[in-house]
Amino acid sequence: MNNFIDFKKDRNFDQVLQDGFNFLKYNFKSILKYFWQLNSLWTIAFVLISFMYVYFTMDMYSNMFAGIGRGIRDNPKKFDWISIIFIFYSLYFSYRIYATFYGYINSYIRNKGEVKIEDIQETFRHKGFWGYFGLSIVIGFMVVLGFLLLLIPGIWVLVPASLMVPAYFLDANSISEAIDKGFKYVKHNWWYSFGVLLITIIVILFINYLINMPLMLYGVSKAIVVIKDSTPEAISGIVKDPFIIFFSFLSTILKYFLTLIQISVGAVLYYTLKERHTAAGSLEKLEQFKVEKDS
Repeated sequence: MNNFIDFKKDRNFDQVLQDGFNFLKYNFKSILKYFWQLNSLWTIAFVLISFMYVYFTMDMYSNMFAGIGRGIRDNPKKFDWISIIFIFYSLYFSYRIYATFYGYINSYIRNKGEVKIEDIQETFRHKGFWGYFGLSIVIGFMVVLGFLLLLIPGIWVLVPASLMVPAYFLDANSISEAIDKGFKYVKHNWWYSFGVLLITIIVILFINYLINMPLMLYGVSKAIVVIKDSTPEAISGIVKDPFIIFFSFLSTILKYFLTLIQISVGAVLYYTLKERHTAAGSLEKLEQFKVEKDS
């Protein structure tokens, strides 16, 4: 294939970013096709749950502001159940995004650019949600502990932690192995990895900023009304505005698909660091060359 991206090779800083974005550019439609085939019902459920969460949250704050104006304190606990459902389902939906995309990458690498849905389904079978859930808890604990100790340890832990999820889905056999590979591969390449991840985060934040621009502009125009009439009822009207609810809901949905950028660059970075540590890709190419020469 003319646009084939070889994951298993060493790269310099800019090549990691270039190959990560190119892989997503060349395969975006194909990734979405397989994602919809495998996750259509889960996606519809996520859209409905997200809309309920945004709507009830906005309604809660609207009632709270209106209640303040009337001297009444509204009890927000009645909406706690939808928040709990949204948080846990968001985690599960994130798992399905990761499993689909990393399964796609596994199949892409295995078949030299061709992707088979059976390979993606195999990733779901071998990399279950509870393993991902356990790894997420461990990563969260390490990062929080790092920041509790000091800012610098927290930032240091973030880099190997960001490679543990790719390690889990791409080639680790257990959570402990994914954690070990995250630290081992980053050990002598921390600044290199930090730079790649920082640029990736900046790009994601910029795109997210553009997505939220209409909401911010509309919010500013509505805020002028509040300045003129700074009553709780006026604030309540803004929070319940259908336009604000819609764009808040849309932003909630789209931010999950921005993780595709993070996954693509993260996978290229992971294999680059693995190649530097093990030279597995070079050895594999050498063995293939010997086989072709002997035949």
